[in-house]
Amino acid sequence: MANHRRYIYLALALLAAALFYWRSLQEPSADMVTLSGKTMGTSYSITVPARHASNRLADSIDQRLEELENIFSTWRDDSEISRFNASRSTGWFSCSEELEKVVAESILIHDLTGGAFEVTLGPLIERWGFGKQDVTAPPSDEDMAALMLSVGTGHLETRRSPPAIRKRHPDTSLNLSGIAKGYAVDAVSGLLEQNGLAAYMVEIGGEVRTKDRNGDRPWRIAIARPQPGEPGAQRILETRKAAIATSGSYQNSLELLDKRYIHILNPATGQPVKSQTASVTVIDEESTMRADALATALMVIPAKDALRLADEQGIAAHLILLDEQGRLVSRSSMAFDPWSTTTKP
Repeated sequence: MANHRRYIYLALALLAAALFYWRSLQEPSADMVTLSGKTMGTSYSITVPARHASNRLADSIDQRLEELENIFSTWRDDSEISRFNASRSTGWFSCSEELEKVVAESILIHDLTGGAFEVTLGPLIERWGFGKQDVTAPPSDEDMAALMLSVGTGHLETRRSPPAIRKRHPDTSLNLSGIAKGYAVDAVSGLLEQNGLAAYMVEIGGEVRTKDRNGDRPWRIAIARPQPGEPGAQRILETRKAAIATSGSYQNSLELLDKRYIHILNPATGQPVKSQTASVTVIDEESTMRADALATALMVIPAKDALRLADEQGIAAHLILLDEQGRLVSRSSMAFDPWSTTTKP
C-alpha cells in the first residue's frame, strides 16, 4: 500500500495555481522593486515603484496579511473561521466584516454557478487528506454519505450589520481556500492604493492583480502550460488593470492506495473532479476574489458547460483542456476575446 504523499510539481515552484508570476518574463523595470514573503501557506510577490518601497510599507503589508490569516486560516485553531468551524451552534456567530463579505460573495458565486462553487466541503477536504489530516485510504461510501449531510451552501446565512454568519447544520464547516487568496490580493491592493501607489502588481499564490504599468511597459503575466517538467507559458497576457486567477487540476494531488487524486472536489458527489480541463484562468477588471472563485467553479463544471456559463454571464475565461490524444488545447469564452490578441510564447 502506497504511503500518503503530496505532489506539488517543481515546475510551478511554490505557487499554488496554474497562473503564476513567471520571473524570467516579468522582471521589474529599473524603477520598480519587488517585495516578497510567505503567507496563507504559499508565497507572495508585490512589485511597486521604487520611490514608494520602504520598511514601513513592507511592515504594513505583512501586518495586513497577518490580519487576514487570523480570519481565514483553517490551519490556525484560533482564527475566526476555525472558531466558527469548531462551534456546533446554529445561532449567529459574530465575525469581522471581512469574513461576512467573503462568505456572502461565496453564496453569490455558488448560486451563479449552479452550486459548482462550494465552501462547505471542509470535512471532505480533511477526509480526503487535503487538509491537516494524514490519511492512508480514500473515504468509504459510508463515510461519504455521513459527511455529505453537512455539505451545502444552503446551510449558510450571513448578516451584514452587525456582521455575522451562521450555519443551519451543526456539523457544517467552511473552507474558503477557493476564494480567500483572491480576497487577500484585493485587500493588499487596497492597502497600496491607500498609501498613494498608482502602479503595482500583487501576486499571492498565483492570483494576480495589476494596475497601471511596470515602469515603461505593460505588466506581463504568464498562463502556465499545465504539465510537469520545465516551466513554460501557454500564453502571456499584457495587462494594465486586471484581476487574474487560475485554478488547475494538476498542481496539487495525493496518492492513496496507488491511485492519484487531485485536490478539487465535486460538490455534487464529494469526489475529486475527473475532467478533461487542466486549468481555468478567469480575468476580472475589479475583483480578484470573484475571479478566484469563478476559476475554481469552472474547473468543476464540464468544459462545454463551463464555456456556456461564461458566455451567458460575460465571464472572461480561458480553459486549457486535454484532448483524447492527451494534447493540450485551449478554449476561451467570448469575453476573453479582448485578451486573445496577447502574445503566445
